[in-house]
Amino acid sequence: MGGMQLPSSFEGLVTDGGKSIVYGEPYTTADGTMVITVAKVRTRGSGADGEPLETRARPLGVFVVKDGNAQWQPSFNADLASTLGILTGLISAALGLAAIIRRPPWPDLTLPGWSPAENPRWFRDRR
Repeated sequence: MGGMQLPSSFEGLVTDGGKSIVYGEPYTTADGTMVITVAKVRTRGSGADGEPLETRARPLGVFVVKDGNAQWQPSFNADLASTLGILTGLISAALGLAAIIRRPPWPDLTLPGWSPAENPRWFRDRR
């Protein structure tokens, strides 16, 4: 697999000099499908010798080449999606609780004596 040539469709890909987008080694499956992984690499800080202190790689997806057709399949981050769902639930619960605890800022438009708390007999007879 060392002498594998990339298809011409990948030759024109623009990168930022190889600093952040990394293409993996092409892998060919048994049915002839070629898979190329793509990741985004970030480095943080620099040591005394100029080397980065921390390097992180985040998968972006894969290029799948089958029968001469290239297709991009992005990766899905389930951790990020679940965190977003949890945060949405917490924010909606906090806003709902604030609406229940705090009286709304708009004026009270109910007429005196027309609420079930003030006139329960009238509401009971109307059912």
